[in-house]
Amino acid sequence: SSDPRVWDDAAALLALKGHQSHVDALRGLFLAELPGLLEQITRAGACHPPEVAGSALHKLSASCGFVGPRRLGATIPALQAAPGSDRAREALSRAARDTLAEGLPAQGTPSPS
Repeated sequence: SSDPRVWDDAAALLALKGHQSHVDALRGLFLAELPGLLEQITRAGACHPPEVAGSALHKLSASCGFVGPRRLGATIPALQAAPGSDRAREALSRAARDTLAEGLPAQGTPSPS
Protein backbone atom coordinates (compact mmCIF):
# COMPACT_ATOMS: atom_id res chain seq x y z
CA SER A 1 0.00 0.00 0.00
CA SER A 2 1.15 3.55 -0.59
CA ASP A 3 1.87 6.43 1.74
CA PRO A 4 -1.54 7.60 3.04
CA ARG A 5 -0.27 11.17 3.33
CA VAL A 6 0.23 11.22 -0.44
CA TRP A 7 -2.12 8.63 -1.97
CA ASP A 8 -5.73 7.80 -1.10
CA ASP A 9 -5.82 4.15 -2.18
CA ALA A 10 -9.44 3.64 -1.13
CA ALA A 11 -10.67 6.55 -3.28
CA ALA A 12 -8.63 5.39 -6.27
CA LEU A 13 -9.89 1.82 -5.96
CA LEU A 14 -13.46 3.05 -5.66
CA ALA A 15 -13.09 5.25 -8.75
CA LEU A 16 -11.62 2.35 -10.73
CA LYS A 17 -14.07 -0.34 -9.59
CA GLY A 18 -11.58 -2.12 -7.31
CA HIS A 19 -9.00 -2.92 -9.97
CA GLN A 20 -5.56 -2.40 -8.40
CA SER A 21 -3.84 -3.02 -11.74
CA HIS A 22 -5.81 -0.12 -13.25
CA VAL A 23 -4.91 2.12 -10.31
CA ASP A 24 -1.23 1.27 -10.73
CA ALA A 25 -1.31 1.81 -14.51
CA LEU A 26 -3.13 5.15 -14.29
CA ARG A 27 -0.86 6.34 -11.47
CA GLY A 28 2.13 5.60 -13.67
CA LEU A 29 0.63 7.70 -16.47
CA PHE A 30 -0.34 10.41 -13.99
CA LEU A 31 3.20 10.62 -12.61
CA ALA A 32 4.61 10.81 -16.14
CA GLU A 33 2.27 13.71 -17.04
CA LEU A 34 2.46 15.58 -13.73
CA PRO A 35 5.69 17.53 -14.41
CA GLY A 36 4.27 18.89 -17.68
CA LEU A 37 0.97 19.87 -16.10
CA LEU A 38 2.78 21.54 -13.22
CA GLU A 39 4.91 23.52 -15.69
CA GLN A 40 1.79 24.64 -17.60
CA ILE A 41 0.11 25.77 -14.39
CA THR A 42 3.22 27.58 -13.15
CA ARG A 43 3.88 29.33 -16.46
CA ALA A 44 0.22 30.24 -16.91
CA GLY A 45 0.15 32.04 -13.59
CA ALA A 46 2.98 34.28 -14.67
CA CYS A 47 2.35 35.17 -18.30
CA HIS A 48 -0.69 33.52 -19.87
CA PRO A 49 -4.44 34.11 -19.71
CA PRO A 50 -6.26 32.36 -16.83
CA GLU A 51 -7.83 29.88 -19.27
CA VAL A 52 -4.43 28.22 -19.79
CA ALA A 53 -4.04 27.50 -16.07
CA GLY A 54 -7.73 26.66 -15.82
CA SER A 55 -7.48 23.99 -18.50
CA ALA A 56 -4.41 22.39 -16.91
CA LEU A 57 -6.02 22.58 -13.44
CA HIS A 58 -9.19 20.95 -14.78
CA LYS A 59 -7.18 18.08 -16.28
CA LEU A 60 -5.17 17.72 -13.07
CA SER A 61 -8.34 17.73 -10.96
CA ALA A 62 -9.95 15.02 -13.09
CA SER A 63 -6.80 12.89 -12.92
CA CYS A 64 -6.62 13.31 -9.15
CA GLY A 65 -10.17 12.00 -8.92
CA PHE A 66 -9.12 8.73 -10.50
CA VAL A 67 -5.71 8.07 -8.99
CA GLY A 68 -6.11 9.56 -5.50
CA PRO A 69 -3.23 11.94 -4.76
CA ARG A 70 -4.76 13.23 -1.54
CA ARG A 71 -2.78 16.43 -0.80
CA LEU A 72 -2.33 17.40 -4.42
CA GLY A 73 -6.06 17.13 -5.10
CA ALA A 74 -6.82 19.22 -2.03
CA THR A 75 -4.70 22.14 -3.31
CA ILE A 76 -6.52 22.54 -6.63
CA PRO A 77 -9.71 24.36 -5.49
CA ALA A 78 -7.72 27.20 -3.89
CA LEU A 79 -5.78 27.82 -7.10
CA GLN A 80 -8.93 27.56 -9.21
CA ALA A 81 -10.57 30.17 -6.96
CA ALA A 82 -7.54 32.49 -7.06
CA PRO A 83 -5.47 31.73 -10.18
CA GLY A 84 -3.07 34.58 -9.46
CA SER A 85 -2.28 33.46 -5.93
CA ASP A 86 1.41 32.72 -5.46
CA ARG A 87 0.60 31.02 -2.14
CA ALA A 88 -1.93 28.65 -3.74
CA ARG A 89 0.44 27.91 -6.63
CA GLU A 90 3.29 27.15 -4.19
CA ALA A 91 1.04 24.82 -2.15
CA LEU A 92 0.15 22.94 -5.34
CA SER A 93 3.82 22.79 -6.37
CA ARG A 94 4.87 21.40 -2.97
CA ALA A 95 2.14 18.76 -3.05
CA ALA A 96 3.09 17.82 -6.63
CA ARG A 97 6.76 17.46 -5.67
CA ASP A 98 5.78 15.24 -2.71
CA THR A 99 3.59 13.14 -4.98
CA LEU A 100 6.39 12.73 -7.51
CA ALA A 101 8.88 11.90 -4.75
CA GLU A 102 6.56 9.18 -3.40
CA GLY A 103 6.11 7.74 -6.88
CA LEU A 104 4.65 4.28 -7.10
CA PRO A 105 5.32 1.79 -4.34
CA ALA A 106 6.91 -1.46 -5.47
CA GLN A 107 4.41 -4.30 -5.71
CA GLY A 108 4.29 -6.20 -2.45
CA THR A 109 6.65 -3.77 -0.70
CA PRO A 110 5.14 -1.54 1.96
CA SER A 111 5.87 2.17 1.75
CA PRO A 112 7.99 3.67 4.51
CA SER A 113 5.93 5.32 7.24
